[in-house]
Amino acid sequence: MGENQKDQPEAKGSTSIQRKDISKWLMQALVWISVSVFIVFVIFTMLRGPLENYRQPENKIDETDLVLSFIQTVTVLIGIAVGLTAVYGLRSFQEIRQKQENALKELSKIHNEIIEKAQAEVVLRIDDAIKAMYESSRIIQQAEQEMRQENYPESYSFARNLLEQNPDNVAALHMAGWLEINHIKGKLDLGIEHLGRLNVLVPDWPSAKAAYGLAMRRKGSEYAKKNEHEKMRRCFAQAEKEYREALEANFYLTDFNSESYWGSLGGLLRDRGDIDDSIEAYENALKVTPRSSYPKGNVAALRFQKGQLEQALKAFELAKKFAEDELRTARGNYYLMMDIAMACTILGKNDVNMFQEGTSILNSAINLDVGPSQLQISQGGWLHLYKHCPEDADWKDVKHHLSEALKIMEKAIKELEAREKGS
Repeated sequence: MGENQKDQPEAKGSTSIQRKDISKWLMQALVWISVSVFIVFVIFTMLRGPLENYRQPENKIDETDLVLSFIQTVTVLIGIAVGLTAVYGLRSFQEIRQKQENALKELSKIHNEIIEKAQAEVVLRIDDAIKAMYESSRIIQQAEQEMRQENYPESYSFARNLLEQNPDNVAALHMAGWLEINHIKGKLDLGIEHLGRLNVLVPDWPSAKAAYGLAMRRKGSEYAKKNEHEKMRRCFAQAEKEYREALEANFYLTDFNSESYWGSLGGLLRDRGDIDDSIEAYENALKVTPRSSYPKGNVAALRFQKGQLEQALKAFELAKKFAEDELRTARGNYYLMMDIAMACTILGKNDVNMFQEGTSILNSAINLDVGPSQLQISQGGWLHLYKHCPEDADWKDVKHHLSEALKIMEKAIKELEAREKGS
């Protein structure tokens, strides 16, 4: 009893399959019968005319009626054949359509899976990029903090680490290049390379242009020491171009030391002998940083050079005051101390007590942790004052103390170079 119940569904399924096969076979048979009838009719029609002519040669055949009859019969047979074919093919068409719909559903599913996976990957990449940006920003902040404290090797180490992770990190290129042309010995060419790359990446950034201008000025000064004057002139011309383009874009542009780049342009023009243009540039710097001793001290020195002695003395008084104010918040700043020492030495002309103060501050400055390049820059400032000090008797003591200051500077440079060679 149980076995018969199990067999019943199989018998029904078998009967259904057999019916489908018979229906399919009948459809095919009808199609072939229709086609066969059509072929027989065509042959018969083609032969009927000649046969009748053969039987009744004298009777004329109405060819128009024959053709119309032929077309009518063919149309009917074709309609029957197409109808049968359509009935037969309807089920096949529905099956094909169902398969297409199933395929589209599968493709849609795959498409959605790919989109979801891609979106997840994009989100992960964005998260990684944000984390990298935060880490880069954190390191740059640390580097800037070290720079403000004049811990230049530590600041440089941070910048170099960032460049190892990403050679095109704009902030790292800027900082590393700046340090290399100003504070890291023997890295001038590398600094030029880094700042050159920076200008390729951000060609319209004024800070990048100005920093590259300073690099060209440093390179020009290097050529000047080697008496390679043509190379020096090319570098100075490039430096001036970069400075002016940057300052045209941003009049108030400052460097990492918060000094106006007008001061850097003023120094370049001074080195080239354009004294009036140099004074104008330093005066512009004072518009940006009105209480900075750096531009004020240079204006004083240039007026001293031009023989405008009263104006120079007033400018040195202000330069000294500005430097002392800045030194309260930037203790141990080498350049501020040098500004005070130079101003005191010139102001000794009217107050001899200034000579002792100037010498004391000079000795304190050279004992700071500075490199030979910094001492040489200051040596150039002392030499400039000495060369342009009047020969009058009123200035005799001033010139003597300027000479003593140069001896102190030369001794300090030699001792520092000897220590570096020994190490």
